[in-house]
Amino acid sequence: MKKLILTIASIAVTSILFAQIQTNPSNQYYNNQNEYYNAQLPINTKSVSGPNKEVVNVFYITFNYPSQSIENAILERLKKEGLEGKKMKNNFFAFKGVKYNYLWNRTFDFYINVIGSQNAGTVNLLMSQGYDNFIDTNDYEIQKRVSDWLTGLDIDIQRYIHSQTLNGEIKEYEEAQKELKKLNKEKSKIESKIAKKDTERRTFEAKRTVPDQNNMNSIDPNILEKEQKKANDLEEDRNKLDYELKEIKQKIEAAEKHVAEHDKAIKEIKSAKP
Repeated sequence: MKKLILTIASIAVTSILFAQIQTNPSNQYYNNQNEYYNAQLPINTKSVSGPNKEVVNVFYITFNYPSQSIENAILERLKKEGLEGKKMKNNFFAFKGVKYNYLWNRTFDFYINVIGSQNAGTVNLLMSQGYDNFIDTNDYEIQKRVSDWLTGLDIDIQRYIHSQTLNGEIKEYEEAQKELKKLNKEKSKIESKIAKKDTERRTFEAKRTVPDQNNMNSIDPNILEKEQKKANDLEEDRNKLDYELKEIKQKIEAAEKHVAEHDKAIKEIKSAKP
């Protein structure tokens, strides 16, 4: 539940910050025609070791999500759009000879990698017209398209994390249900044993020798001793079963609580869908 709350809180805070950045007038770019346009997040560029270990200039953006979730979300989106990348050096994924209008209206190559930690990840984007003919990161039209695409990844990442969180919670819910079902079966078995043991005790008591003044002298003491031992054993077995039943009921109560908690968590996650 703590993990769930933190995840939902993270998405909510990021969404607020994202909205603030979108409306911040300082986040503007100036093109060659002296025209301003509002960008959702600042375009950043830097030099990194590229997919072939050469030094290249890339666009980049940082999100406050686990880096692996960022990478998975991007690759999942691109796969849905019909693009599958090839893993290269420096953890870059290459998408070659594609026409992807979100980034450019021509056939080109682009490379993506994500670096970071569990707290944040940086997406690096490199574009090429083929081989090492890399596209200028100062190109206005490219900047605008890249800005829109990179910042638009935020909602894809949120939805991916939400989906993974929901699926994980559903899996835990199903596991909790299986455990509860298993415990209820064990409880039924114990109750069945108790019923059989009670029948055995009643049958024994009905046939048990009862000494009185008329037969006291004729009863073999060994028989009385054996019957007493049998009665003690039956009582001991019954007490053990009572203890097992009490224990399994406690486990069932805890399991029912877990099922209810996971059910509540699933509803909360669904209601927080980005």
